Amino acid sequence: MTVTLADICRRVAALEYQVGTLLRRRDIHDPLADARLLSSIAAKGERAFRASDLARHAQHDSELRQALDGCTPRRIGKRLRRLASYPIAGYTVEVVTRDSGGRMWVVRASGD
Repeated sequence: MTVTLADICRRVAALEYQVGTLLRRRDIHDPLADARLLSSIAAKGERAFRASDLARHAQHDSELRQALDGCTPRRIGKRLRRLASYPIAGYTVEVVTRDSGGRMWVVRASGD
């Protein structure tokens, strides 16, 4: 059986799709996407925010919208909890407070 360049291209495209699907699942992370998200949030200044604030802000901010990749506020919160307290690309996510409306987060420069 002869494998053509077109066959290889189709197989690569299928593999890229499968990898993308796996990376979007909750239990698999993409460190570059995490770094992009924190960098995008930090660019707005060191202000406290809720996950729902990010989702709302992403409607008007294409960089943030791309970094969130269509996540709901609940998924954003879960992602922030996973990233909390670990330095990533020079930033750290911290919980400022928690109340009936959920957690308030801040992204700070970590000095790494």
